[in-house]
Amino acid sequence: MSVVSEWQSRKTAAGAWPSVLFVVFSDHRKTNVIDVLQCDGTSVQPLVDGLYNRNLLAIHKGDSIDRVYAVLGRKDCDYARGPDAKWRVRFTYLGYGGKFKRIEADAATGLVLGVTDVTVD
Repeated sequence: MSVVSEWQSRKTAAGAWPSVLFVVFSDHRKTNVIDVLQCDGTSVQPLVDGLYNRNLLAIHKGDSIDRVYAVLGRKDCDYARGPDAKWRVRFTYLGYGGKFKRIEADAATGLVLGVTDVTVD
């Protein structure tokens, strides 16, 4: 059973949520960190190559959006028509080291069509 500790910043940007740091430990003794996530109210950023980042990298074509939501959380998406004229949804998740991954899925079936690195270098 894992244990999560949380720290919240005292200061916020104008009109913004405070920054919250979540540290996930493998057990109640807090001897092994398995993830560190920083959340600012609009995004989640992994600060270590932990469970969240490995889950992001494990998403592949054919997975369901339900699985994506289960391991990465829900995000707002963009809708667009693909080259086949079918509606698609696109989600962008931030991974460890500032890497951005776009997950594109069929809007009707909820199946992942592809995952693309969209990091701007």
